[in-house]
Amino acid sequence: MHWTERSTAIVRIGLELQNRGWTLFGYTEDRSDIRTDYYAPASWQGVATHPDHPGVVVCVDVSDYTVGNRKDDWPAFQATPHGKTWHVERDGEIVRTGVGLSPCAGYGNGWEKAVSELVDRIEYSVKAPNRARQSAIGTEDYTVTIEHDRDWTWLYFSAKPPVDVRDRLKQIGARWTRKRRGWYLRRNVPEEKLAWLSN
Repeated sequence: MHWTERSTAIVRIGLELQNRGWTLFGYTEDRSDIRTDYYAPASWQGVATHPDHPGVVVCVDVSDYTVGNRKDDWPAFQATPHGKTWHVERDGEIVRTGVGLSPCAGYGNGWEKAVSELVDRIEYSVKAPNRARQSAIGTEDYTVTIEHDRDWTWLYFSAKPPVDVRDRLKQIGARWTRKRRGWYLRRNVPEEKLAWLSN
């Protein structure tokens, strides 16, 4: 996606959030003037809060640069995780992430629906209870953070696990993902069935 399309999608999402009562931080209106051939489209840094949801920050495509150049009157927030285009933070912790920026950048009739649906997903994430549960187990060589999110089980190792552990993970159907740097199972696995990881 070209950076101008990405910027257009981010602004459209921001304006939809603003229409629903969210406060946008880092929003600049369109200052383009065709009479003087001056191009300065609307832009948004991707950070929003809502008065009905204290402690919640919505971030859309927020970069490390934006985090490093945060203004004093802005809320605290983190950069959007790699591979995601938006996330929701509650009290400084990322509770939901998602994708879906490309359809919002389109031209024609479809982009309004895409923006509305994406903002619906974001607002649902804000109102939904945090379903992810975490626990940690380990050995002398590594610790494993086990995260249960919906029907998925994620395993994050502090160091590369030994070959026998990796082979056993593969045998139970776990797969490695480079994007999230962890192992996942496409089902909710009870922690007692993963107790062997601490042996």
